[in-house]
Amino acid sequence: MFYVDTAEGMWKPAMDLAYGFYGSSHMLFGTDYPWGDTAKIIENIKSLNIAEEEKKMILGENALKLLKM
Repeated sequence: MFYVDTAEGMWKPAMDLAYGFYGSSHMLFGTDYPWGDTAKIIENIKSLNIAEEEKKMILGENALKLLKM
């Protein structure tokens, strides 16, 4: 029942570890804007070696589902 956001995803190894532990179904796109590099986080999500559908889940579909939107 735990979820993780991608705010620390500016460092690709952190993104890989989060995916390895939580899986795509429990990752939510998030940033530390304005301190974080949002473009880098998106780039790292898109560079994960996972299916495109899983990337879509992380980039927004999971949050919509969790928030019942």
